[in-house]
Amino acid sequence: MKLYIKQKVFSMSGNFLEHEYEVTDGAECVMRMSRHWFTWGDSYELDIPRPENDLPALCVALAVDCMNADARDAAAIGSGD
Repeated sequence: MKLYIKQKVFSMSGNFLEHEYEVTDGAECVMRMSRHWFTWGDSYELDIPRPENDLPALCVALAVDCMNADARDAAAIGSGD
């Protein structure tokens, strides 16, 4: 997956079924993202090595969460729940 934010090209790789991702800008790690499940819901842990990447990394995390929510909603509708 490639994401374009303010003239930056981020690439995302990882285990999409396990919700473990790494976002890079070329060879530089922008963020590592892991999803954790709790009794009250889910949460993401973001490891952002450079503070100047905080906002773009958060935008990527929100976009990923929205895509995952859309996929869950589509699966629920398809199963008749």
